[in-house]
Amino acid sequence: MKKIASIFTLFLIIIAATIFTQSCTDYLEKPPSVDITVDSVYNNTVNADKALADAYRGIPYTFPYDWSNRNSVYAALFDELTDIATEREVSWGGALNWYRGNISINNYITPAGTDDQRAKEQWFPDYYVNIRKALLVVSNVDRVPDADDAYKKRVKGEARMIAALNYYHMFKNYGSVPFVGHAVGVTEDIYAPRRPLKVFMDSLLNMLDQCVNDLPSTIPPLSQYGRLTKAAALGTIARVYWFAASPLFNSSTPAYPYPSSDPNKQSHDSLICFMQEDPSLWVKAADACKAAIDEAERAGFSLLETGDYGDDFHNDYHNLFTSNERGRPETIIGSHLYYSNRPHTESWDVFYYFFRPNSWKKGVITHNLVEMYDMKETGLPQSDPSSGYNPRKPYTGLDPRFYETVVHHGSRYSGNEFRFDVESPFWINNSGRSTGYLMRKFHPRNRNEKNLQFQPVLRLADLYLMYAECLNEAYGPSNNEIYDYVGKVRARAGMPNIPRYSDKEELRERILKERAVELALEDSRYYDLRRWKRSDIYSTTIWGVKITDNKDGYLDLEKFDYPLTTLGQKRVWNDYWYYFPFPRAEVMKGYGLVQNPGWDDDNIEAVPR
Repeated sequence: MKKIASIFTLFLIIIAATIFTQSCTDYLEKPPSVDITVDSVYNNTVNADKALADAYRGIPYTFPYDWSNRNSVYAALFDELTDIATEREVSWGGALNWYRGNISINNYITPAGTDDQRAKEQWFPDYYVNIRKALLVVSNVDRVPDADDAYKKRVKGEARMIAALNYYHMFKNYGSVPFVGHAVGVTEDIYAPRRPLKVFMDSLLNMLDQCVNDLPSTIPPLSQYGRLTKAAALGTIARVYWFAASPLFNSSTPAYPYPSSDPNKQSHDSLICFMQEDPSLWVKAADACKAAIDEAERAGFSLLETGDYGDDFHNDYHNLFTSNERGRPETIIGSHLYYSNRPHTESWDVFYYFFRPNSWKKGVITHNLVEMYDMKETGLPQSDPSSGYNPRKPYTGLDPRFYETVVHHGSRYSGNEFRFDVESPFWINNSGRSTGYLMRKFHPRNRNEKNLQFQPVLRLADLYLMYAECLNEAYGPSNNEIYDYVGKVRARAGMPNIPRYSDKEELRERILKERAVELALEDSRYYDLRRWKRSDIYSTTIWGVKITDNKDGYLDLEKFDYPLTTLGQKRVWNDYWYYFPFPRAEVMKGYGLVQNPGWDDDNIEAVPR
């Protein structure tokens, strides 16, 4: 079992959430020789705090962590399914099924040919386990005799916010899902059907509005950093509107409609899109982003800035994703996984640690991402003749974020220099499979195999770029605030601002590129491409580079299709992949959980119970 780290105070546990276990025992399950009832759990604030801490474990953690489920697509960073990263190994693994177009309902969630219930519970059913734990706290905290009204209000806000985060994750993955806003009692029907997407979204926004009313702006002292506050609720409202305004949902027809043979086609289509385009959603999304930004800044959240774009910047930007600071002061919502007393075969390191030549080295960076980094001095793309880019010194003078995201030929780590040229072990031993790059982001300066792995869920920089995107879509590229907020993100890395645009579509592409650079490997790119229905990028050519080091300070780069064409790998895309599948067994229970189209069209909807 994965174990929680030894932590001395309760809310250090909360700060270190989210911690997952491989069992899904009931929250109030009776331990041996101990009588636990709702009354005994909520008989004082100490025990109530423990219940809240347990609920905090349910903040979704979406980075891969379970080696035993390696053949599922969930054993990869979702950004590895896009143009910015890939898998080094091409002979096994869930991502391979994605690249080849072999994803099905049988291997999307579990390894092909198996029925691994634990793997299934990592996703759809576990969301509801998390929601129930949180809503039990909401329902019962009023019982605490020594708690004042302020305490009860805050705890309800935190617990309800945890439930809302789980609903938001399902919203962006599945569309509409069954919504229950309270802890279901023993005499109530525990099942609810899917409702139209607009109805589900309104229910989620109502829940988040309650969180805004109940949550404080800050929870002092500083040791409480990491707990959910008003900015988290407003930021999630902004994300709901932002995702809803995007073309995947904001359309008159789904990206992949239900089949014409479906007798309930129209009502089923309404589960995965709004059935009409509503441009005003972009205005609502922009307003929600600004409200979240204003609250976050009032509460003390800020971009991590040093003012020094040398070692200080590199150290601090690096620590934003790796240190025990847990993203302070920029991270509004964060999630953690801690491995204690586990063999390396189940840790983040066996997947992503790049230093050992025999590690798996998932999360291989593509040349597609490398080409997105502008030149530091001019702020221009590498492809611009005026940028100052030297193809013989391809890694000199790039955006400083490049060096904290990517391991490239000549990078140094723990006192060692990396080489990816044709004479290096990385090229020879891996039969040329290296793209020429590895993943640096999220790796501390020195590494072992028992780690606290941090996942940023919502950063202030993300909110700034969301706001810029929404302003462009709502008001067009002449809006001055677009450049103000993109400029804030670039300025903290010492980068010049982007130029002004006259074309909305061109500026949209520029903002998506900025998001790919700033939020690389945080699973943001995957969802950006989903929102915008960018099948052209999902199926684009993946580039690596063959490097010849001339030993005179100059390099020769030769781009090649990655993986090598001799391995027969060419990425494909199917539009029904825009929506996750529900477990077939859950659909067949017959309570109204309608399967998403394309995955199991012979079993779209079971006979009602």
